[in-house]
Amino acid sequence: MPGLLVGTPEEIADKLRENHERLGFTYITVMEEGIDEMGKVIERLR
Repeated sequence: MPGLLVGTPEEIADKLRENHERLGFTYITVMEEGIDEMGKVIERLR
């Protein structure tokens, strides 16, 4: 079970796509202190 995402926004977006395709993940949880950085990842997922 993947539990930690580390890397550049591009690398994390790629990993999230992979997790979605391979494992069927459709939701993730982001801790409050990481929400601003996660915005950069979300831009790449759109």
